[in-house]
Amino acid sequence: MYCVNCNKSFSDDYSFCDTCGGKLEKENGTEASQPVTPQPATY
Repeated sequence: MYCVNCNKSFSDDYSFCDTCGGKLEKENGTEASQPVTPQPATY
């Protein structure tokens, strides 16, 4: 498992990064990670 925010590596026991709080994903996951494209804020 690794953090999608800071790329820190974790064992499968964790769900969230203990450094930045980011979501963890499996290193060989079947989900294709897609880059996050920032959207302009509308007011």
